[in-house]
Amino acid sequence: RVLMRGRLADPQYGGVDEPVSASLQAEWFEDSSIMPAPSQVVSATTWPSAAENAVGMSYPLVFGSTPASGAGATSMSRAYLVNTTAEYILIAGHRVLATTVNISVEGDLATGTVITSTDALGHVVSLVDLTGLPLTYDDTDDFMVSWTGGAMAGDDGEVLTGAGDVLAYLLRLSSVPVDTGRVQAAKAYLNRFRLAGCVLEGVSPFEFIGSNLAPILPMSMVLGPYGLFPVPWRFDAPRRDAVEHIDRESDPTIDRDGPVQYETSIKDIVNEFKLRWALRLRTGSTRGASVLTGTRNEDNPDEAESVYCHQSQARYGVRAMDVETTMVYDAATAGLVLAWWARAKSLPTRTITYVVGYDRAWLERGDPVAITDPELHMDQQMALVEQITYREDGTIRLRLRII
Repeated sequence: RVLMRGRLADPQYGGVDEPVSASLQAEWFEDSSIMPAPSQVVSATTWPSAAENAVGMSYPLVFGSTPASGAGATSMSRAYLVNTTAEYILIAGHRVLATTVNISVEGDLATGTVITSTDALGHVVSLVDLTGLPLTYDDTDDFMVSWTGGAMAGDDGEVLTGAGDVLAYLLRLSSVPVDTGRVQAAKAYLNRFRLAGCVLEGVSPFEFIGSNLAPILPMSMVLGPYGLFPVPWRFDAPRRDAVEHIDRESDPTIDRDGPVQYETSIKDIVNEFKLRWALRLRTGSTRGASVLTGTRNEDNPDEAESVYCHQSQARYGVRAMDVETTMVYDAATAGLVLAWWARAKSLPTRTITYVVGYDRAWLERGDPVAITDPELHMDQQMALVEQITYREDGTIRLRLRII
């Protein structure tokens, strides 16, 4: 029977009568996969007639879509001239939903028809035939693509854009063990955030998630008995969504374990948020900038105010942060990101710990619950299950984060 599984590390040995010692390291967070795959690259083998500046480039992996107008209407991915004879550019290393895409090169813009084909190794790719398009270019130019029709398809056949769907797709590409059931359960909440972007260089899926998705999504990647899964933090959960009522007034078996604790340092407080989004790939600059603060500047249409920011600024003064993301191309998602940041970061975190019976063992981290505690003057105060400890005396210790 396998009791532990991992990589042997730090071995030590001595003489014939001395024991060998070593450590066993878990590999849960070590992702050995690479996307796009190492074979999905423009080379003399895959595209013998490719332009010189395209050789060595990975096939773009593209998801989401760009709007037809507004700040997000910009180039989202690159394309490579892979056939200088037939004038084909490669726009994605997979099938796409769009039938046409907008191609820009050196100030010229044209709409091209998407062709599904394969490279010399049999990889499915999406191409555009430049023949006849009103574009002026040569073999050294950079081609940019905007995707109003949508790029990769998700499991439902629609554009892969919901953050939960994108996360599930990336985890499938990784080599880390994944708790598929819990990933599916988290998708509904995370799919409110609509993502769009591309992968142009080889990177592990788990590293991409940590660098690009985790900073803008209200979730934590945690380890369970069946693998990794996301815990959504529903800072906006209303009372009707509480899955359990921790009611000390009516249930004498519930004990509070210690006082209410403030766990956020003042230096971690942020109460003015700026998110720069809609990355324009050609210039490396962003076209969209949304701001959430305590008092809105009425002359700035991209600025909004939050009661959480207002209360925080009254106590601590203005404490700002400025973040750029490559994953957002619509204003609604930018607003959702700012909203959960304000709830999570503007005011100090309060936690309460209760000891309950095993009849509540079904609770999960991230679950929204309501607290009624007359000693603390709380009546159905909303909180999130932050930590669960199963104790030998048949009770469970719940640490709840007040929201």
